[in-house]
Amino acid sequence: MVTCAANMEKYTTKQSGSIYQSLYSECAKGTRRNKMIVFLDIDGVIATNKSYEEYPDLLDPRCIKVLNYLTDVTDAKIVISSTWRIEGLDVLKTKLKSAGVKAEVIGLTKRIYSPFHDEGSPRGLEILQWIKDNEYDEQYIVVDDEVSDILPFIAELFVLHTGRNAFSKGGLKMKIVEAYLNKRRT
Repeated sequence: MVTCAANMEKYTTKQSGSIYQSLYSECAKGTRRNKMIVFLDIDGVIATNKSYEEYPDLLDPRCIKVLNYLTDVTDAKIVISSTWRIEGLDVLKTKLKSAGVKAEVIGLTKRIYSPFHDEGSPRGLEILQWIKDNEYDEQYIVVDDEVSDILPFIAELFVLHTGRNAFSKGGLKMKIVEAYLNKRRT
């Protein structure tokens, strides 16, 4: 199997041309179904407007249950791609575990400086950099509520979008996960 690092040279995104080279979809196909990474955003996925008002850890237990379902059926481990990563890996591992997240949190994506984006680097590029740095060539799912800075770099098949305004609409929902998993199976 060709590694993701080798594919880095092969694909470029439509939006950014030769500025960013993308691993694109072949990196996510993988060969073993039992090795999966969930790149997890937190706000709008497992932290919602309601959870900010009602829970001291800011995480929504209903969304945590859905995340646990997703990681259970895919046998996935978690890499944090959220801005929450500034808290550090150990703090997030503790916080997520105490909130009921069952899957192992194994890493954080790194922020990459980009002169072409006012708000920092595109999250999709940061995820691809994690894949390259860790020589990861198995399957993955990106779970996020804001995908405009992901889809130029990662094929839609590998992105579970919680929906626009998910922060105010309740975050990760079972019907979204089921629809996504059904799409991946076909």
